[in-house]
Amino acid sequence: YLKFGCVGVREVFRAVVQAHGAGHALIRQLFWRAFYDQVAYHFPGVLAGQVTPGKSNESLNRKYDGIPWVSSQPLFDAWCAGRTGFPIVDAGMRQLLATGYMHNRVRMVSANFLVKVLHIDWRLGERFFAQNLVDYDPSSNSGGWQWASGGGADSQQYYRVFSPWLQAEHHDPSCVYIKRHIPELRTIPVADILAWHSAHIKYPTTYSTPYPPPIVADYRVEAKRSMAMYKKNLN
Repeated sequence: YLKFGCVGVREVFRAVVQAHGAGHALIRQLFWRAFYDQVAYHFPGVLAGQVTPGKSNESLNRKYDGIPWVSSQPLFDAWCAGRTGFPIVDAGMRQLLATGYMHNRVRMVSANFLVKVLHIDWRLGERFFAQNLVDYDPSSNSGGWQWASGGGADSQQYYRVFSPWLQAEHHDPSCVYIKRHIPELRTIPVADILAWHSAHIKYPTTYSTPYPPPIVADYRVEAKRSMAMYKKNLN
């Protein structure tokens, strides 16, 4: 409704304060939205690829534009389809494909995974979200992805890599969200889903479940590789 101007941000702000008080979490999200609008207005290069043929969206911190991203269509396709073998990531991507929406926590986890574990250019993820999110907003989407890549304003530090396993354990300990969006895992015990990195060997994809094993053997190895890549190119 905000995106298409059906309601004004001041109207939403007032309604939230009246109903829930000024300390409600939604107020902070309204501030983030306004902040990213200001970033895009004052630094239009962050959306350059969307308005200028032949250009790419720029990182707010231009040093991050020199990162040598991995070019792997199979890895990117698996991420887009929710077939990485990392359940919390895949559940989010499948929710996006099915509904046009994804929970904010899983947006952060999925973006972090694409950039820091698969080492794929954040712009590809930004574009995929733009093509599939019902609530897509250019400024907010750019800000979120630049937060994940490390090159934006008030960004996540480049050396911070989410553990997909701990994120699932902390935010979906009973795997309710995961099982809702990944039907192949609905009959799998919760303990095995949360430890899919090792438990998958009990469920060969050829006959027991079509859900894949993790697309990378150990996310921690990829996290170290990511940190080395960033450090080398930013120093």
